[in-house]
Amino acid sequence: MASSGHGGLRRDALRAALSLLETARDPRRADRMYALLDVVTATPLMDACFARQAERSDLKELVISRYSAPWPDPDAMRSLRPDSLGACLQRRSDALGLPALRPPAVPEGSDATYLMHRLRITHDIHHLILGLPTTVAGEAAAAAYYAAALQSPSATAVLTAWMTHGLMAPDEHGSIWKGIRFATELALDWSSCLLAWRWEDAWDRPLQDWRTLVGLDPLLKRSPFQEELQRWITPRQG
Repeated sequence: MASSGHGGLRRDALRAALSLLETARDPRRADRMYALLDVVTATPLMDACFARQAERSDLKELVISRYSAPWPDPDAMRSLRPDSLGACLQRRSDALGLPALRPPAVPEGSDATYLMHRLRITHDIHHLILGLPTTVAGEAAAAAYYAAALQSPSATAVLTAWMTHGLMAPDEHGSIWKGIRFATELALDWSSCLLAWRWEDAWDRPLQDWRTLVGLDPLLKRSPFQEELQRWITPRQG
């Protein structure tokens, strides 16, 4: 919970500001962002954000059913057809040294708690579907999408850190803003929502078929990350 009272508010504001600046200065230390997220996530704005999303027609059934599906273990993912969502996701995870793709059990609690959990465990799938790299520009694009599509306070806070990094690293400024522009336009122009899809129901569906199914093909043509869109589809030799 965020601290109460004027003194607590000042402490939280200082923690958040320091966390933001430390993250902007060294994006490789993503753990420095936790204080910022702790402060923002504990605010009524965050609960209100996900309460609104829970009422969306394309999310309501997902929320009511508390949708959850098993994730195959890494070896099973690797054994799927090479261009499938599961195989591409596992290939990406292996290359980036990410933990095994096994989401935790669905937590008990409010609709907001469920949706925050759902967003957290599908974040890497969203990166893969949209073809967003793990660079600051790619993470800025992801944050911009969530900020625009979900009206997320935490995503807005994270986005501010990446924008600030662009001020500190002028050579990255252009790529960061191109990513933000692409993701913002996508969020506003796409009639669907990444959070609404049950990706786990078809791990074996080709990644490109998923993009076509959800109506992203024409929008992804605008992406400044064209190489990343294809990066994980074909296994690399050697």
